[in-house]
Amino acid sequence: MDVKLVNVDVSGDEYVGALAGSSPSEVSDIIGCSVTGGSVTASGSKLGGLLGYNDGFVQNCYSTVLVSGSATDAGGLIGENYNGTVTGCYTAGTLSGSNTYTGGLVGYAGSNSTVTQSYSEMAVTGYAKTGSLIGQNRGTVSDCYALGDASASFTGSGCETGALVGFNYGSIQNCFSTGSVTDCLSGAAIAGCSYEGDIAGCFWDIQTSGEDKAYTIAFDYTPVYSSQGVAGSKTTAQMQSKSTFTDEGWDFSSDDGDEQVWIMLPGSYPKLAVFGYEIEGDIDGSGEVNLEDLSMMAAEWLLAGDYAADINDDGKVDMEDYAALAEYWQG
Repeated sequence: MDVKLVNVDVSGDEYVGALAGSSPSEVSDIIGCSVTGGSVTASGSKLGGLLGYNDGFVQNCYSTVLVSGSATDAGGLIGENYNGTVTGCYTAGTLSGSNTYTGGLVGYAGSNSTVTQSYSEMAVTGYAKTGSLIGQNRGTVSDCYALGDASASFTGSGCETGALVGFNYGSIQNCFSTGSVTDCLSGAAIAGCSYEGDIAGCFWDIQTSGEDKAYTIAFDYTPVYSSQGVAGSKTTAQMQSKSTFTDEGWDFSSDDGDEQVWIMLPGSYPKLAVFGYEIEGDIDGSGEVNLEDLSMMAAEWLLAGDYAADINDDGKVDMEDYAALAEYWQG
């Protein structure tokens, strides 16, 4: 579709989104669409920056609009992702809600839904069941992250607010969060509350979040703290070290025959490779700067012309290129 919307002003009651109120399974795939600037608001249910409701396939889309209102199932990109698939998508900005099931990317994710290789930088406010990425998850969430804070106006024991997912009934695999959450009994870093859910290989930044709980168990809200193989709290420095994640089997390589999922930029949290980040000094395009890149530079050393190791594109492989490789060296 590849539709780009700018400076929108959309409002309604139910099934409200800048691109469409609803995208059922029989509709064409939503690919390469975006909405930037303006606002989308609703007072009923199923409110999304891009789509109010999705039961199809959404890929490579993003939203950076203000999403607000009193609607349930409110998401920065999609209000309710019933049984649809969301991949390679992101949101940024603010979601200001006042009801349940509020998430920076998706408000409510159904039991057969999939959300993968996506992220949210939204600051999210809701009433309860509020998450920086997803408000309530019943499906599968994998290889995702959230950087924004999650705040719930209800601060009782059942606020169920998480810096990644508010309430989890499903699967959360290889994800991380960095934001803070509402200080309540069922507020936590990965999921505010999890009921018979499967959480594995997840991490959170304990310094930026100030949160010591990975999740709480429904419905007595027993806290679960850092646990190897499930969800681990790490310092900012550890969160910016690739070994933290590779030790848990995160995919930072294409050597296994499939596409690389994650890359690590120096001084940064992991990034998703699907968004096309380029690492200066990564001469062979492997997603990291290592001995293979140094070997390629040595083979082209002091040659003039169009060479892969000419990192700064000045027509010669020399000390300036070596300095760039050294700056981003990952070993």
